[in-house]
Amino acid sequence: AASREAARRRLASTDMLYRLAYSDLYALARYGQSRWAGAPGTMLTLRLRQEIGHAPGGRCTLTLNLVEFSQVFDAPDESRAVLQVHAALAAAASRGNLTQREFRLERPTPSADAAGGAAAFSELAGALAVALNAWIAESADCNK
Repeated sequence: AASREAARRRLASTDMLYRLAYSDLYALARYGQSRWAGAPGTMLTLRLRQEIGHAPGGRCTLTLNLVEFSQVFDAPDESRAVLQVHAALAAAASRGNLTQREFRLERPTPSADAAGGAAAFSELAGALAVALNAWIAESADCNK
């Protein structure tokens, strides 16, 4: 429970986080001079609302839990952005989940720095929207 709370606090901050996989994959560090404009979860929510939207008469509610949002360095000059969310679809008329799924997306960064990470995360947000839209469309209960 303590580790979940620590993860929640990290993802609620504006710190740009990274991991040095070649040194210690599990240790998170933050860029000293770079920050997000807002908390990653908030920014991702805004972007997904723009790209997924709210279908009129929608029969399902989508809930997302941000699990991972960090830049991973596999070498000092090579990194990738990692975005992982736990998604749940629930029928609008009920309280129970219809289905749940983990989405884990990765993209190489165009440069091994904070700016490269930001660019890759922008691409990942768009890719996540596409994946979520496809998943929702596949759910018969959401499209009756």
